[in-house]
Amino acid sequence: MPGEVTLPPSWLTGGKAHAEDIKEKLSTIVDLLNDRFAPDKPFTSTDQLFFDQIIDNMAKDEGLSAQAAANPIENYRFGFEDKWDEKLIDLMDNNQTLFARIINDPEFGAYLKALIMEKVYRKQRAPSDGGILPPGPGPHGGEIRA
Repeated sequence: MPGEVTLPPSWLTGGKAHAEDIKEKLSTIVDLLNDRFAPDKPFTSTDQLFFDQIIDNMAKDEGLSAQAAANPIENYRFGFEDKWDEKLIDLMDNNQTLFARIINDPEFGAYLKALIMEKVYRKQRAPSDGGILPPGPGPHGGEIRA
């Protein structure tokens, strides 16, 4: 069947995913995609964040949750496939809405930029100063929060 993918057997055991394996398996999505589709231009951890958004968006769907609880993955697939395009479009729309707000609402955009600048600064400085930065004023009028 076109578009059908067979996952490595370690993803499922006895028809159910092991909870302790779920985090590890999700982190390998980028590795699996790179092995199969991207030898020259590999997917990155940034791409994994997007894939994580898709997973979270799909997992929050109550109808899919009910189908997962009542069906083996072979039957669950039908409901999942019905929701796939809808959820991807929702995610794209949500990201466009946020982007538009950042660009069109100067106060919101400036505040977000200042918050993100602090996070990036802390992340970039952490290795050189042992991960400890002195507290300082933030755009929220108080100490910079990690």
